Amino acid sequence: MRKPALYKWTAIVFAVIFLGACAKKSGDKRERIQGRGTVSEDQSLTQAPGTSSGVTKSDGAEGYWGEIVSAPNTSQAQFQAGVQAFLSNIAEPDGNPINLGTVDGRSNQPTGIWFYGSAGLSGAFNPGGQNSLQVASAGSELRLSIIDSYVGQLNADQEQIKEVPIYLSQASSSFQVTGWVNGNKAQINYKDDMGIIQLQGTFDSNWFTGTVNFQNYTAIQGAPASGSLGVFAIRTCGFFKCP
Repeated sequence: MRKPALYKWTAIVFAVIFLGACAKKSGDKRERIQGRGTVSEDQSLTQAPGTSSGVTKSDGAEGYWGEIVSAPNTSQAQFQAGVQAFLSNIAEPDGNPINLGTVDGRSNQPTGIWFYGSAGLSGAFNPGGQNSLQVASAGSELRLSIIDSYVGQLNADQEQIKEVPIYLSQASSSFQVTGWVNGNKAQINYKDDMGIIQLQGTFDSNWFTGTVNFQNYTAIQGAPASGSLGVFAIRTCGFFKCP
């Protein structure tokens, strides 16, 4: 038997209200997250850039995105926990910790962590080794992009959810970079008022690889976190300024 018209429209109204409420609840994820540092709206990412994507850095130099993945013998759950700890000093707009989706610890996946950067050096860099250089703030920067499984979806305002952006640069008054490059080894410490991000590793004429460690100075809840984020790989001459 066909339903009366009143019943039909009442059902439709309740369905719209129900779906709207569900959309609002699921859409509470990351509405206009500020991130860490200053990344303009038109520079925010809505998909993984990939390590073959080029970038123009703040000094006009050309570079490439690198990738941060889980360390050997580290499970996906451990990698995910490390990313969550790393982002524990960044809040949702309502002040709560970020509701983070899945961030894959494997290379070349739709979700993950990508980065590019520079290190201002006290002299000319030799990609083949034989270096004895100090790292300075001038000429240095570090840009990270955390792409989780929410990125690309719509939030409650029907806006496309974007990355969690992190950019440590001289635009921040608290920005400071220290470190060294000896032979074919390097350690670079990027510091702002939220903490330190350290890249430590080795390089040849093709790739700069190593580990990413962090120490947060602040936390949305509990004590500030510290630890290892994972291992990185980026083209040597896409990071350092090669002759």
